Amino acid sequence: SSNHISQKKQTLEMDPKLRATGSTTMAKVIILSSHFLKTHPRAGEETNFEEHYLSGIKKHTIRAGSRWKTGDMFSPRSWTGVPYKTKQKIIGPDRRVAKTYKIEINNHHGEFIVWINGKKLSLNEMISVAWNDGLLFCDWQHWFNKPSFEGQIIVWALRLNYKTRPIELMAPYLT
Repeated sequence: SSNHISQKKQTLEMDPKLRATGSTTMAKVIILSSHFLKTHPRAGEETNFEEHYLSGIKKHTIRAGSRWKTGDMFSPRSWTGVPYKTKQKIIGPDRRVAKTYKIEINNHHGEFIVWINGKKLSLNEMISVAWNDGLLFCDWQHWFNKPSFEGQIIVWALRLNYKTRPIELMAPYLT
C-alpha cells in the first residue's frame, strides 16, 4: 500500500545508515514512559526518560519477552499525555540496537534478585543497571515490583557491556 511505502521512505529519511545501505527494514517502536505507572509509589510523576535518553544517561530499556536482536532498528518515542490514550511523539532519529541481554528479576519475601545472562548481580551492579535504565535503584525496584519478570535489556549505548565482571559502576552519584 502507499502508506507502507511512505513509512519506509520516512524511515530511510530518518536514519542515514539505512539510507546509505539502501535497507528498507522498518524500525520497531520503543515507547519510553513519560510518567511513573499507577502501580508505582511515584505514580503520575514524570520519569524524565525522554530527557535521560536524549542526554545519554538512559542507555537501555527493559522489555518483557525476547523479540529484540542486536542490529534491530527502533524508533524512540514517548506519549504526549496519558499512555495509550494520547498520541506518540518521536523523540529522536531511528537507532540500532547495539546489544541485548536476557534479564530475570525475582522479588520474593522482600528479597530482590536480578540475573543478566544467568549471572546473579550484586547490589552495586543492580544500582548500575537501574541508573543505565534512567532510574534511581529504589524507583527501578518499584518499577519491577512483581514476583518475577523475564525479558530483555535492549541496549543502544555502544560502550555499555554487561558481560564484564564486575559490571562497571556507571552512576556518577556513587563514585
